[in-house]
Amino acid sequence: MNKFKLLSSVVFVSQLLVSGISNVSAGVIDLTGSTVSDSNLVSFVGNTATLYTGDDSGATYTSSFDTSGFTDGFGNPGTFGSELSGNINLAPHTEVSFDWTFSTTDTVANDFSQVLFGGTSYQLGDVTTANPSATGSILGEPVAGEISGHFSHIFWSGYNGPLYFVVSNQFDNSYGSALSISGLQSAVVAVPETESWLMMVAGLALLSAAQRRKSTGLN
Repeated sequence: MNKFKLLSSVVFVSQLLVSGISNVSAGVIDLTGSTVSDSNLVSFVGNTATLYTGDDSGATYTSSFDTSGFTDGFGNPGTFGSELSGNINLAPHTEVSFDWTFSTTDTVANDFSQVLFGGTSYQLGDVTTANPSATGSILGEPVAGEISGHFSHIFWSGYNGPLYFVVSNQFDNSYGSALSISGLQSAVVAVPETESWLMMVAGLALLSAAQRRKSTGLN
């Protein structure tokens, strides 16, 4: 009996075309050329970045970037924070992914972080989801909570437009929060060609027929 090898989706590294953000090597989205809201509160190198909200309680810097146009997962607007942005031009079936960490010195107001593209915002970490046993500091102040995760999104039709990372205070500017991004990269998810799909269907049909004959023989 012939054995059919089912073809799986193949993921290969894309040649990402970028304007504003440059792709210096296959699969890596280099943040060089990005626009930042405040150079004192946003730093980046390669495909990593850190954004701070700033605060008024002893920190060196205070953000002047108005984030009232952004809202957390409960629909509440931000106050002040920072933003990193650049334009990306993605081929169809391109997946963008990165690791992120949100840390905060706040315990009351729901400071939050987001990634935005195509007119849609995706919530990353916020005060309500941060682990209160975290350690460390933000701009010299002790961290009260932290949460990390992995984000990925497939642009099935491609995408040519801005990509934003935002971290925001909420209701006050008295405590600080930070968003760290690492491993920002792209990959094209290959879709099997029509011939491959037909081979898969034919193989499954033959396997099913063979199983039915085997069952009939047993009976």
